[in-house]
Amino acid sequence: MLTRTLVRGPFGEELLLRDTFGACLLVPKSQQRNIIYHLVHPFEFDTWIVIAAIILLNLILGLVFPIAFPHNLILILLFGDSVADHEQTRWTRFYCFACTVFLFLLSEAYLAKAIIYMTLTRYAPDMKTLAEFSASGIPLLIQLGAKRILNNSKRMSQLFPNSVEDPYFYFHLDSNKYAYILPCILGQQLINRQVKDHYLRHGREGKRMFYLLNEWIERSYGHMTIHYRFLYFARFEQAMKWLGDTGLWDKWLNDIQIKYDKEMQYELRDESDILFLEDLVSVWYVVAGGWTVSALAFVVEVAWNCLKKNCKRWILRCCSMRFFSLSSMMF
Repeated sequence: MLTRTLVRGPFGEELLLRDTFGACLLVPKSQQRNIIYHLVHPFEFDTWIVIAAIILLNLILGLVFPIAFPHNLILILLFGDSVADHEQTRWTRFYCFACTVFLFLLSEAYLAKAIIYMTLTRYAPDMKTLAEFSASGIPLLIQLGAKRILNNSKRMSQLFPNSVEDPYFYFHLDSNKYAYILPCILGQQLINRQVKDHYLRHGREGKRMFYLLNEWIERSYGHMTIHYRFLYFARFEQAMKWLGDTGLWDKWLNDIQIKYDKEMQYELRDESDILFLEDLVSVWYVVAGGWTVSALAFVVEVAWNCLKKNCKRWILRCCSMRFFSLSSMMF
């Protein structure tokens, strides 16, 4: 007799299976669109430091060596120069050529990665660890009295400070306010049901409201219990070891899960790789910021020119009045 159980039977021998199951955390997805993330994340911090160092070096070279670099190097690298290339100094041509090649490669890589992030990470990235969830402050909805029963480990205790006990507990699948502790298989089924309901009601405008945290809360292992009088126990045990060592058991389980996931896929607008107009919100912010800075610079420049003209007129007027006063006193 062959059964699958979590508890060892009194009349059988156990064989450990390679598949795992346990408790997971069902976390609401963030519906807040990324703005700064798309602009900063394509490069790591050290790459941004290199770019800032190049800009600073341009300023230093122009100030320290004005003869070798008579023109503004930053403007040359970004916008070019009105002076022909063959009329530039030798050191300017050497330096600008190296910087142009380097910045060209960086700019192409930046644009490619920025477009990918705009389509794949339209919203704030999903959390992956329990520590990130604990720091997020998202409340955990549990049944009444569950805290006293489940608070038996350090990992559980770090989840319960933000927990809310509800005597009428149920899964609020249409709201992204709470997170839930539940079996991983049940969590995946609830996610599929929620996506299906949203797709039927809203079409492509439906949203995926939840996801499962990659770090599990608890893990359990399946067992095969075989009757102790089973004649082929030795061969069956050897076959189970072969399945585990070759990875066939894991492959079969993964194939079943992949087939199920393909059947439950829906073409949601937020999960499409097409770049929509609202996905470029970070670009619009950059354009608006650039226009604002340029407008302020233009206003300051006009005000400064007007101030210089007025100062010159005032100085000339004062000088002329003093000259006339001196001439009248002399004559």
